Amino acid sequence: MRKIVFGFLMVGFLLLMVSPLWAEVKFSSSLSDYPNISGLERSMILNELREAAKLGIDEYELDNLIKLAKRRKISPLGFKDIISVIAQAAKLHLYPDFLLSKAKEGLLKRVREDVLVDVLEKRLGYLRTSKIIIDSLGVRLDESDKRDLIFAILQNLENELSEDVITSLINYSFSKKVSLEDVKLVLETISSLPPLDISDEAILK
Repeated sequence: MRKIVFGFLMVGFLLLMVSPLWAEVKFSSSLSDYPNISGLERSMILNELREAAKLGIDEYELDNLIKLAKRRKISPLGFKDIISVIAQAAKLHLYPDFLLSKAKEGLLKRVREDVLVDVLEKRLGYLRTSKIIIDSLGVRLDESDKRDLIFAILQNLENELSEDVITSLINYSFSKKVSLEDVKLVLETISSLPPLDISDEAILK
């Protein structure tokens, strides 16, 4: 029995060792024919990919992003910047999967690389602000509710509603014992309005 348990432990350990190695080999292979890439740029991108994978971002998804960037002829430094923003989100525990999906979406739509990097950086900033707002509320939320609320806030930040107004609105709602579902519904409704149809004063009223 002990031998069987030991065997399972060894297999698990080997899988943990092989997984990063597989990712490194796979990334290197996919980057080998990246257009106009220098040795230094390749090394820089590999470092970003390695860091992203260590932080828990799916290696297959990262590898698919490399292939998509190659097809869209994204410059090596532009691709490095894209991966860097995603890895930064992972370091901050701010839903890198969301930014990864936005990066794919942008590449598929042939968004210019500098514009795409700017969009990803803005989204990361909105995620950071959304988390700060939630942390300031002093309300305990499970991970699912927290994610839903963060993205409801993010939509309003994208719609140019100010951080102070969003915080005041949520605080007021919770003080009136409004349910979390209704708070999310209010935020989603506000975010669906065109920016010109809303103002900070109107929302607070």
